Amino acid sequence: MGAARPARRAARALALAAAALSAACAAPAPRQAPPEARAAAPRAPEDAVWLLAAIDGRPARAATRAVFADGAVNAQGPCNAIRGRYRREGAAFHVVGLAVTRATCPDQDEENRLLDGLLSARSAEVRDGRLVIRASAGPTLTFEAARPGQ
Repeated sequence: MGAARPARRAARALALAAAALSAACAAPAPRQAPPEARAAAPRAPEDAVWLLAAIDGRPARAATRAVFADGAVNAQGPCNAIRGRYRREGAAFHVVGLAVTRATCPDQDEENRLLDGLLSARSAEVRDGRLVIRASAGPTLTFEAARPGQ
């Protein structure tokens, strides 16, 4: 009689586990959030965290993140932290007063081109999840909006 009790408990636990697994498998798939609840595509430089995708149409070699908010630009280039101010009026876009840490690294050339593009920026346009910063005499910088967790 003593051996029957543990066997019943094991059978009951197994039955409960099977029922829970069956219910989980039968549960409907989670629904996708309605379109109005999904994150909207960025429309302005302030709407996203940006990842440098290209300089003058050539793919960026190193990871660079940039945030434009409340007139401040904060970025982490391939080698250094970058901070400064920007002004935006319509498509006109100007970066001023950049402060940059001065570490050197293998991607120094790319970072120098990034800084040149920011300092000579004259316009910024956001379209299809991309921020394009055009310069009067420097390179064109193309950023892509970072996805959550990126």
